[in-house]
Amino acid sequence: MRPHAPLSALLAAALWSTPALAQEGAPRPVTPDDVFTLDSVRGLAVDSRGTRIAWIRSRWSEEEDGTVRDLWLLDTRARATTRLTFTNGRVSSPTFSPSGDAVYVTAQDDHGKRQLYRVSPEGGPMVPLTREPDGIADYVLDPSGASAWIVVHDEQPVDDDWASLRAAHPSVTYVDRQRTTSRVDRLDLGTYRTETVWAPEAYIVELDVTRDGQRLAAITAPDVELVTWEGGTEVRVLDRTGDTPRDLTLQDTQWRDDAPSPYGWLSSVTWASDGRALAFQVDFDGHPGEVYAAELAEGEAEVWRLPRPREVHVDQPGLRWVPGRRELCFGAAEKARRRVVCLDRVKAGSHGRDRTVPAGDAVVEDFAFSGDGRDLIAYAGTPDRFPELYRLPARGNLAALPLTDLNPHTRDWALPDLSIVKWTAPDGAEVEGVLELPAGWTEADGPLPLVVSIHGGPTSQSRYQRRLRYHGRTLLASQGYAVFLPNYRGSTGYGDTFLVQLIGREADIEVADILSGVDHLIEAGIADADRMAVGGWSNGGFLTNAIITSTDRFKAAISGAGVADQTMQWALEDTPGHVVNYMQGLPWEKAEAHEHGSPLRRLGKATTPTLFHVGQHDARVPAAHARAMFRGLDFYLGVPTELVIYPDTGHGLRTMTHQKARMAWDLAWLTRWLSPDSTPPVAPEPASDPAPESPAEPTPAEG
Repeated sequence: MRPHAPLSALLAAALWSTPALAQEGAPRPVTPDDVFTLDSVRGLAVDSRGTRIAWIRSRWSEEEDGTVRDLWLLDTRARATTRLTFTNGRVSSPTFSPSGDAVYVTAQDDHGKRQLYRVSPEGGPMVPLTREPDGIADYVLDPSGASAWIVVHDEQPVDDDWASLRAAHPSVTYVDRQRTTSRVDRLDLGTYRTETVWAPEAYIVELDVTRDGQRLAAITAPDVELVTWEGGTEVRVLDRTGDTPRDLTLQDTQWRDDAPSPYGWLSSVTWASDGRALAFQVDFDGHPGEVYAAELAEGEAEVWRLPRPREVHVDQPGLRWVPGRRELCFGAAEKARRRVVCLDRVKAGSHGRDRTVPAGDAVVEDFAFSGDGRDLIAYAGTPDRFPELYRLPARGNLAALPLTDLNPHTRDWALPDLSIVKWTAPDGAEVEGVLELPAGWTEADGPLPLVVSIHGGPTSQSRYQRRLRYHGRTLLASQGYAVFLPNYRGSTGYGDTFLVQLIGREADIEVADILSGVDHLIEAGIADADRMAVGGWSNGGFLTNAIITSTDRFKAAISGAGVADQTMQWALEDTPGHVVNYMQGLPWEKAEAHEHGSPLRRLGKATTPTLFHVGQHDARVPAAHARAMFRGLDFYLGVPTELVIYPDTGHGLRTMTHQKARMAWDLAWLTRWLSPDSTPPVAPEPASDPAPESPAEPTPAEG
């Protein structure tokens, strides 16, 4: 049998060269470098008449080693686009003035602090409106255009019994005892004077203001630390309509005592145009999110839950009222699609009919209404086109031409064929997923090497849309793989029962869903049973760890930021309510569940060559998980494995450098183990108890 090429050769030669075209003018295969040529939209606003759209165009920059974002303007009548800022920085949050003569945005100043700016739609310099020393956190433009409401965060030292002792010994590190609170300032856009109007002694997560400026609503949390948001967020209203402003907290047992979990967090607070009703949503790990509305009369509030049509999952980008109407709209996940659901005539305790736009296959990533409420502009993708800006029809699909052409250079790419694949799980449940196949593949070409790409969350889904990501979508199919993206039990968009069936069954029911989907692809003649790999990031990494410790049928695995041990995850991550929800209790309450859901406890069964990725400073899934899995496979079991740690990085890879490294390693790993002449790994002998390590010379702990 021919020996393998060294991994370094695969990294250097097989990955970054552009494959030769079969013939001149034929579609060319997608390469890793193509990931960094796509532009996208990261925020949009529409003027009062729907004739101009302000949007943030995000693109990759080699010089910045990451994405840069600038403001663009689209004239919908002329179909002409104009670039308005040239910061090569982080412009965000566009808002039109009521008259349409200005666009407001936030951007970084020369010191890297976020400030508020005004930009003319006709072009010209960005005019700074704030100079906060530590920057601003958020803003809301007054509908009159006369003022802006600014959120500023302040760090407050905690003065407890041990403050003086900590101050006396500053050379050591303590658990953070700073508390972050927020205030709201009103900035007069005529005089540029500011006044503080609200200091709620809490951290403001989100803010919205009524058209007349008399009522402010905020989502607040005890602190900036995410662990305090789980079960700690509240809706607070500052009512300035009387002689004395009143700070009202909307307290209701619906999303606390009567909720399926005590660890829900509130978001997306927004006022209706009349200033008497507001809406917000509550989200849970593992349970359906819900939409609530509140009607305020004389400072009192009646709060009720709005029924979700067809049990759709409340999804990003959040809630939007139609201007001038009591119609509330939100992103809704449904069977690998994401559309906009609108509830009409929302009033105390009820609502009228619902509508969904657009029909058909679409994934809406963001949307906004014109100031008069007549136009709905969306940034959306489809299975055969990368996302663009559209004017959504009230009925029908996205058959109309898009308003933009963000990535015309992709027309000569050999893009994969996408489809929805369905199968039956061992317990009889109907499951589906997305399948990407190399362009033009037919059954006559024979089975393909398969990569099972598992989404994170798990309260999320793989979507039926054209995507090119460093995680492998589009890229791997172009390299000749079939890519299978299962929406296993616990995924959103398939009803409440499908979602909650994962609770108490992690590393169990969803693993069976995935493996039965793989069997279906083998039986259909699509997947080569002798050349299969599995991988994913976050919960996808956890499920990769679970699969390699339950079966040896995969020839390679790629685990990114994946949990190894549930008790360790509860102890270290920044949102521990996630673990408590799925394990149905704390470690000392549900010890057996924590053990069952921990792949590390079954690592002795693993034989699959596994590549691990993790960010050095990942607060969501700390690097200790990957280190533990790597140590077990490498030192104790002798299974081929590599561990890649990305310095100064959290849960996701943000730089070009890191994403290129990830793709290079992934493609090399797949080539090494799934190529036709690869040597199957030899199953290791059962591990015996290792000899104790010598205590002679301790070594420092790794950072």
